[in-house]
Amino acid sequence: MSWLDIVIFLVLGIGLLVGAKRGFVRQVFGLVGLLIAIALGYSFMEGVGGWLENKVGLPVEYSPLAGFGLVFLGAQLFFMIISRGVDRFIRNIVFIGTINRILGGAFGVVTACLALSLVLYVLASVGLPPSEVRGDSALYEVVYQFFPQTWSLATAQFPELAELSERFNTGL
Repeated sequence: MSWLDIVIFLVLGIGLLVGAKRGFVRQVFGLVGLLIAIALGYSFMEGVGGWLENKVGLPVEYSPLAGFGLVFLGAQLFFMIISRGVDRFIRNIVFIGTINRILGGAFGVVTACLALSLVLYVLASVGLPPSEVRGDSALYEVVYQFFPQTWSLATAQFPELAELSERFNTGL
C-alpha cells in the first residue's frame, strides 16, 4: 500500500464520517438541490442576467454568469432549508434515523470519491502525483476514473449538462 492509497483511504473515511453525521436525506436533498439549481440557473441565466444589466448596470459580458450565479444560489438556499427541516423530522424517528445515518455514510463515500476523482483529474493535468506514485497505488486508477465515468453517465442521461458545460467552456 502506497502513501497515495493511505491518502485516498483517509479522504474516503472522512466522507464516510461526514456522510453519517449529515445523514442520507440531507445529502440527497443537497445533490438534488445542486442538480435542480444548475438546471434552473441555466434556464434563467439570460433573463436574470438581463434584469441585472438593467437594474444594476452589470456589463453585458458578465450578466449571464451573474444571472446563473444568483438563481443557483437562491435554489441552493431553498433546498438547504427544506433538507434541514426534513432531516430534523427524520432524526426523531429512531429506526429511520439509524438507517438515515448508515445510508448517509455510504453516500458520503461516493461523494468523497467524486470530489477526490475531480481533484486527481486536475492534478494529473500538471503531472501530479508523479507517474511512479500513481503506478504504485492500488486505488488511484479506480478513483481517478470515477468522475469522468460519472460525468459521462450524467451527460448521457441529461444532455443539458453537456450543453451547459460546453457553454461555460466557450465563455458563455
